[in-house]
Amino acid sequence: MSFAILNDLLNDTIHLHHHLAWERLSALGVYRGQPRLLKILLRNDGKSKKELYKEMNLAPPTLSKMVDRLSNSGFVYTEKDKEDQRVTRVYLTNKGKTIMNEVNEAIIDINKVVFAGFSDDELAALQVLLKKMKNNLIAQREKTRRD
Repeated sequence: MSFAILNDLLNDTIHLHHHLAWERLSALGVYRGQPRLLKILLRNDGKSKKELYKEMNLAPPTLSKMVDRLSNSGFVYTEKDKEDQRVTRVYLTNKGKTIMNEVNEAIIDINKVVFAGFSDDELAALQVLLKKMKNNLIAQREKTRRD
């Protein structure tokens, strides 16, 4: 099989997935990248902006803009760290916790569409293949950073 065909399929799939996710999540007032940040905070509220941009592999200005938008929507708030005023911590509001329930329901619905007709064996095989792809990309990123 040609890498060009695989590349086109992967790009088309990513595009279609992003479009479906945007349709469903924007109706909730949540936009690209924000569900991941909200999910991280749901697991570990009060992370610093530095911890968040590293975990999400984002540039600091990109994360700051995302936090500002979520704050303007009432989903998060920020506070200076009590022990180190240079550190800004990000917290979910009650509205942010509530919206995550709706986001999770939307993601379940999206996944039902995306994975319709897949057997358990096919899903397991896909997981293995996607992990390999992810690891290849991470290794390349690390190599590029060292060079």
